[in-house]
Amino acid sequence: MSLRVRLAGVLVAVLAACATVPVADASASALPGLTTGFYDPIFTSLTPGASSTWLTRAKQEGAGVVRLGIYWFQVAPQRPPSEAEARNPGWSGYEWAAIDLAVRNAAANGLTPLITISYAPAWAEGAGRPSTAPAGTWRPSPTALAAFAAAAARRYSGTYTPPGSTEVLPRVRYWQAWNEPNLSVYLTPQWRSVGHGFAPSSPAMYRTMLNDFYAAVKGVNRTDLVLTGGTAPYGEEPGGERMQPGLFVREMFCLRSLLLVPEHCPEKAHFDILDHHPYSAEGPYFHAINFDDIAIADIAKLTRPLRRAEALHLVGGPRHHPIWVTELAWNTNPPNSGGISLATQARWLQQSLKLLWQQGVSTVLWFLIVDQPPAPLEEATFEAGGLYFQDGQPKPSAQAFHFPFVVSNAGRAGLELWGKAPGHGRVSIERSQHGTWQTVRTSAPSAGGVFDVHLRLAGHPLLRARQGSELSLEWQAGG
Repeated sequence: MSLRVRLAGVLVAVLAACATVPVADASASALPGLTTGFYDPIFTSLTPGASSTWLTRAKQEGAGVVRLGIYWFQVAPQRPPSEAEARNPGWSGYEWAAIDLAVRNAAANGLTPLITISYAPAWAEGAGRPSTAPAGTWRPSPTALAAFAAAAARRYSGTYTPPGSTEVLPRVRYWQAWNEPNLSVYLTPQWRSVGHGFAPSSPAMYRTMLNDFYAAVKGVNRTDLVLTGGTAPYGEEPGGERMQPGLFVREMFCLRSLLLVPEHCPEKAHFDILDHHPYSAEGPYFHAINFDDIAIADIAKLTRPLRRAEALHLVGGPRHHPIWVTELAWNTNPPNSGGISLATQARWLQQSLKLLWQQGVSTVLWFLIVDQPPAPLEEATFEAGGLYFQDGQPKPSAQAFHFPFVVSNAGRAGLELWGKAPGHGRVSIERSQHGTWQTVRTSAPSAGGVFDVHLRLAGHPLLRARQGSELSLEWQAGG
C-alpha cells in the first residue's frame, strides 16, 4: 500500500478541507436513528441448530438487521437451460436449502434479512479468465446475475411456497449486489492497461452489474431496496489488486478527479443505499493515510461524492441515499495472538457506533457474532472478531453491543454522554459514589434508541447507563 497520494500540496489541502467534516459539527436533529446487526456465515450454516441458535442470540443482543451471504456458484452450479428457468425460483438446478433455512430463522426471530449475492459460477464468468483471477470474479455476466437476482427476489418475495412445502417463505426486502467490488478477490479485472499506466476497469463493470441487478430486483417488487457492494477500506497504486474506495466510488458515480467534475457515462448507477466496510488499521478515530482510503473516521469521503452525484442527477434511485456499514470488526486476544484486548474491543465497538452515527450512517453490522475456527493466517482475517468465543461464552463486547455507552469530553459543554438504549423507556445516567450508584441524569432516547446528552461533573467520574434492569458497561470519564 502506498503511504501517500501524489498530488500537489495545495490541492490536497483545499480538498481535505472541503471533504473532512469534524464530527463535533454534526447536528443531532439532522442525524438518522441507528440500527445495528450482524453479518456472520454461521447464519447460513446447515449444521443442525447453528443458524437458529445464533440468529436467536443476535436478536437477544438487539440486532435489527442480519446479513445473509449467497455464493451464487453454490446455489447455481449448473447453467439454467433458458432465461425463463434462470428466473424461476423453483428451477430444479438451484440449491436454496441453506438460504431458505436462514431466512426462515431470521423471520422467526423478528430480524430483517439482507441478502448479498457474490461469486459467479464458472459458466457465468467472462471468457479467458487468467490464472491470477480468483474463481467467481472474472467479468461476471450482468445478464446472468440479473436473472439469478430475479429468481432470488421471487423466492423471497413473501408469496412463494417451495415445491414440497406448505409454508410460504418469508419476504426479503434488502438486496446487495456483490461484496467489496474494489478488491480483486471479489471482482476482476480491477484495472486496464492504458499506454504506460493503468486506468480503472472495475467501477464501470460493476456499475453495469449493479444496474441490471437493480432492475431485476425492482421488477419483482418496486419497494425492495438495493445496496451497493460494500467497498473495502484500503487500496493500492494503480495496477494493484485493491482499488482505493474513494476512487472506485467516484468512478462508479461518473465523477472525475478529486474536484468531482461530472463526466459522461453510458449509464448512471442505480441503487437505494450506499455501503462501505470501514475496517480500521488502528482505533475508531484513526484517519486513513491515503486520501482515497476510507476508515471509520473518514465517512465524509463517501458523503461528499454521493451528495454531489445526487445534486447532478448522476445516480438513480431515491433523491437521498442512506449510507450503511455492513462489516466492521477487530480481532481479540484471546483467541488471536495478534488481536486487541477484550476490553479494547468493547471500547472501540462503542466508539465506532457513536462516530459512524455522528457521520450520518444509519445501519451498522458487526462482522461475526461468534468467533470462527482459527484461520491459517490469523493476522490477515477477522475470525476472532466475534462477540462470543467459540464455546458460547460472551466477551465484554457482547454487553457493549447490546447497550453501547460512550463518555467523552465536550469542552465547555462538559461531558457528552452517548448511547443506544436496548429497549423502550427513559435511560438513567448513573455515577459511582462511595460504593453506590446514584442517578445524575435521565434521558428519553430518540429515533433508533439513541440518546446524546451533555452533563457537567467535576473530576473523572465513573459512569454507566441504565434502562430498567439493563446496564451498559462502565465508563471512566477522561479515561
